[in-house]
Amino acid sequence: MFNHNSVKNFLEVDANAPEISVNQPKLIFDMANFVLGVRDFHYEPSRGILLVIISEMSIATRVDSYLTNMKMPWEKKAPKHAVATVGAVECYI
Repeated sequence: MFNHNSVKNFLEVDANAPEISVNQPKLIFDMANFVLGVRDFHYEPSRGILLVIISEMSIATRVDSYLTNMKMPWEKKAPKHAVATVGAVECYI
């Protein structure tokens, strides 16, 4: 399979002919602190907002969380808050 980066590295384009490199990627921000997995995201450039939908990636853990959070018929009161989260929406500006 053709890999652009391996050919670029082999030819040492950055060192020998930097003027032909177009649209060089630039790391602006590294978001490596997600506890859960990223399911989807939406970037709104006009407002500078990034919405990230994260959730537990393991199906077994999600099912366990749903069962933990569910009110059973023999329980008199529903829990006031979720005991185990299965996902979230995060907003970055």
